Amino acid sequence: MQAVTGVGGTTSAAPEARFITIGGDTMRLHAERGNVVLLYFWAPWCVTCRRDLPDIQAVHAARASVGLTVVGLSTDRRVAAVTAEYARSRGVTFPVAMAVDAHTRPYHLVGIPTTVLIDRHGRVRQILRGPVARVALMRAVDRLLAEHAGAVGVGRMSVPNDSA
Repeated sequence: MQAVTGVGGTTSAAPEARFITIGGDTMRLHAERGNVVLLYFWAPWCVTCRRDLPDIQAVHAARASVGLTVVGLSTDRRVAAVTAEYARSRGVTFPVAMAVDAHTRPYHLVGIPTTVLIDRHGRVRQILRGPVARVALMRAVDRLLAEHAGAVGVGRMSVPNDSA
């Protein structure tokens, strides 16, 4: 039920993390403060991940312009080129990086796929283990995007409060 509401789970601060994307860019999790962040732990060989990836991409495409940052973190231990080619061939447009222990350990990753939702204040709000449904994930993201949207003004995007 938590995936439907987008609330619940933990409210601990997300640990600082630095990701080197397969495109060579550096991302820092704390730089995304003010945005809702979805970390998606996956691998190209994971059948469930292959089914989920279009839904993760759809959520990214629908909500990136209003404050959602998606980062795909591949747990594949092979070379990054395999992950890069798979993501490219599937039309993935969100940043993808190779996950290392420093990324997986704080979320007690025990399997993939695992989806971590972090709110605009940098708090881990949910850790979803296993497959996700697009509709439920969209609802969870929308709920987090709506929280405190009026006065964020941090990160890449600020969403104005319509009630003023």
